[in-house]
Amino acid sequence: MDYRQYNKGPEERKGIHPAWRGIGCLMMLIIPVVGFASSDLIIRFARANVAGFFVPTQLRGNLTLPGYGVVVDFWAVMALTLIVSIVLFALLAVLNAIVYGMSGKTKRNFESAPQRHKPKRKLK
Repeated sequence: MDYRQYNKGPEERKGIHPAWRGIGCLMMLIIPVVGFASSDLIIRFARANVAGFFVPTQLRGNLTLPGYGVVVDFWAVMALTLIVSIVLFALLAVLNAIVYGMSGKTKRNFESAPQRHKPKRKLK
C-alpha cells in the first residue's frame, strides 16, 4: 500500500441529536431531585397518618439542607429515593419505547437489518 492511499474506515453514523442529549441530561438531574422530594413527603405522610409505621434505627438521622429545611430520617429518605428514582427511570424508558415505536421511523433493528454483501477478493 502506498502512503498516499488513505483507506477510510466504515462510515460513522450520525449521533443522537443534541436536543435529545440535553433532555436526557436534564432527566438524569431532575428525576433524583423529584425522587428525593417525593420520598420525604411519603415518609412524613406515613409517620403522621399510618398507624404502626416506624423507621428502623439504622435509617434514622436528621439533616438540614439549605433551601429545603430539615430532613427527618435522612437515610430512610435516601433509601426510598433510590427506589422511587428507579421506578421513574423505568417508567420513562417504557414511555420512550412506546413513543419511539409509534413514530414509525424504522421497523428494523440491528438484528433484522440486511447484511452487507462484501465481494470476495481473489487471491494472487
